[in-house]
Amino acid sequence: MLTVELSFYPLTRAYEQRVIDFIRRLREHPELRLQTGGMSTLISGDHDTVFDLLRDATRDFNAGDDTCIFVAKFLNRDAFDTPRID
Repeated sequence: MLTVELSFYPLTRAYEQRVIDFIRRLREHPELRLQTGGMSTLISGDHDTVFDLLRDATRDFNAGDDTCIFVAKFLNRDAFDTPRID
């Protein structure tokens, strides 16, 4: 299992639609668990499945003319099953 906290920042004036399109693409994978927040999205699932999704999604968005920043943090656990510390 793997969890990635992913932030996507398109450096363009019309960034909102690019972010929405990116999150919609992530949600096309029912085998993954997602939690979307104001600054990032948590993606959790099988290690290879998560990396395949990241490879394909970032390739498509990097192919455009706009400059985009992706920031990723990796956790070697399913963050949705990890006890929270309050």
